[in-house]
Amino acid sequence: DSHEKIASLRRTASHQALFYRDNFSRLTDRYAGSYIFLQNQEVVWDGSNPEKAGGVQHLSGETETQAVWLKLVDPEEKEGEHMRVYEQILAD
Repeated sequence: DSHEKIASLRRTASHQALFYRDNFSRLTDRYAGSYIFLQNQEVVWDGSNPEKAGGVQHLSGETETQAVWLKLVDPEEKEGEHMRVYEQILAD
């Protein structure tokens, strides 16, 4: 069911966002200035241009219901990611 798949993607994307928040120092130490794609609490790709990573389907492999979450690793967090949004998704 597409509704279930979308709900799963939203939840798993939220998990990746909170993983990023909780592991910010470690990820910043290793990937500062790079883009990363996270899936299942792992960096599945990193680099300076996310367009070179290929399609999300390629990155996600066989895990269609597990989101791949893109983030610029910025020690100053200029993007201002709103983690409460992800917390709210998981609370529902």
